[in-house]
Amino acid sequence: MVRFGEFLKISALSVALLSGTALVFAVAVPDAAYAGKGNGNGNGNSGSAGKDSSGGNGKSGDNAASKGKSAGKGSDGTRGKSAAARDPIRSLGNLLRGKSGEAKSTRSESDGTTKTRKSAAKKASKSATSRAPKVAAAPAPKPRGNPLARELGVHPSELGALNAAHASPTARANASPNSRVGLIAAYMDEVEETRDLVTALEAAEAELAMLEEPTRSQEEIDTAIDTANGEKAGLEGELRALEDTLAEIEGGDADLERQISDIKDEIAAKDDEITALTQERADGEAYAAAEDEVERLEGELETQEADQRTALKDAANKPVTDEVEAAVQKLLGIYEEPEADVDEEVTVVLEDEVTMVE
Repeated sequence: MVRFGEFLKISALSVALLSGTALVFAVAVPDAAYAGKGNGNGNGNSGSAGKDSSGGNGKSGDNAASKGKSAGKGSDGTRGKSAAARDPIRSLGNLLRGKSGEAKSTRSESDGTTKTRKSAAKKASKSATSRAPKVAAAPAPKPRGNPLARELGVHPSELGALNAAHASPTARANASPNSRVGLIAAYMDEVEETRDLVTALEAAEAELAMLEEPTRSQEEIDTAIDTANGEKAGLEGELRALEDTLAEIEGGDADLERQISDIKDEIAAKDDEITALTQERADGEAYAAAEDEVERLEGELETQEADQRTALKDAANKPVTDEVEAAVQKLLGIYEEPEADVDEEVTVVLEDEVTMVE
């Protein structure tokens, strides 16, 4: 579609072309008119042409006109006319095609400029990438030492004959008691017995923790019970005496009846006291029994742990340490992580600090 600005240019050019054509026509036509009269300006060499008005002079005028046209064409025609004047329609078509070509050229140049910019940006990006320092990922550190030693915590060479713990359960079950594998099997039995004692000890300790620790000894409680029973017996004697006196008085006695009622209340209170003392004594006995059980199991466990270590030493040919024993248990698949000890005093302090913050 021709834009408005291009339309104005085309219109102006058309007017210019039409004006040029009209000017050429105006110059050429008078020459012809003068030639028709026989008095053309082109006949400057014949003076008789102006005098004689005959046909001969007319012919001469035609020649003059012809010469005048030739002169006009030479000066204003062929040489003076532009390409637009010679063929305005073709020139207009060329103009339109030229504009279109110019637009295409402009778009082509614009596309070329855009491609050039993209290519330059791409090259700059590649150049920046090539110039950027390349940082290689640090390789993961290779583990050092024997893998089995890292797993067990000790080097296999420290185990010596205890490396026989690699034997399968079937081999341990069928091994001779005096063989290395058989001795390790006996050690496993000791470990199992030790852990049974640990379980029993934990249960006894839990039971002891549920009981209330006595505030006095069993002897002191027994003394209090004996005292309460004696006081109760005395009150019961007074009660019998007052009841006998009241029975001898005819019509009764209000004061005696009141005393009898008070003594009965005191006797009931002594009964409650004696019951509480008896329960305190029973609780004391239960606590003492639980405490004795814990002490017994602790003693047995201490002996059993020693027997367990001895069984392992019997199967070893090198010094046995806690680390070596833990490594053997890992090989046997019976290792258990030791429980961390909790400091109760530290825990209480931390709880107090948290409470203060809140």
